[in-house]
Amino acid sequence: MTVIVHAEDRSGRGDGYYTKPDLSTALDGFFGPASETLYADPDGDEAVTREDVAATFDQQGEIAFYNEDGDRFLITKDRTS
Repeated sequence: MTVIVHAEDRSGRGDGYYTKPDLSTALDGFFGPASETLYADPDGDEAVTREDVAATFDQQGEIAFYNEDGDRFLITKDRTS
């Protein structure tokens, strides 16, 4: 199942869209050994783990989370594949 990652960039560099072959591969780019803390909310009040993100994605078919700068990342199922 291919997933689509939409990365919002609030710094002005522009948003980005890309696909990955599966959720695990997409999450590798966000949850690595030197990755920053990610959050369920744009204010950074509720930290999320890789397991949290995967569980929500499995239930809802998409997940949004935020980095420390408030940039939003949305991962959805590619319904065309």
